Amino acid sequence: MSYKSNINKIRLDKKADDFLELTGQLIEGAAILLSPVNKQGGGGNLRQGMSHEVRSTKKEVIIGNSMEYARFVEQGTGIHAKDGKGRKTPWVYFNERTGQFVKTSGSKAQPFLKPAAFSNIAKIIAIGKQVFKL
Repeated sequence: MSYKSNINKIRLDKKADDFLELTGQLIEGAAILLSPVNKQGGGGNLRQGMSHEVRSTKKEVIIGNSMEYARFVEQGTGIHAKDGKGRKTPWVYFNERTGQFVKTSGSKAQPFLKPAAFSNIAKIIAIGKQVFKL
């Protein structure tokens, strides 16, 4: 590889990283806005747990949430689980906050990550056109 082509590769790598960073910021911000907030318990943990990371060596951006329960909110639980792996029968648990036993069949999905990405496809394309000057 010649010196000139190395310079072009570095420029392209920088542009790719810029594109991934801007895309990560866009989707992370959209996911924060779409995250449900538990108004009874103060809430906001899902929003605070949102993050993105550009992995330059793999040319990817990972957008996710650090809260343990985020995937259950995104995909639902019990009979409502989107992956079909949820429990098929109701169950009872003790709610420490209320001091009562509660019977449930699970929670409906409240997606925030996937919609954040898919609802912004046009903006992601526009970012690509701007960064790569297409």
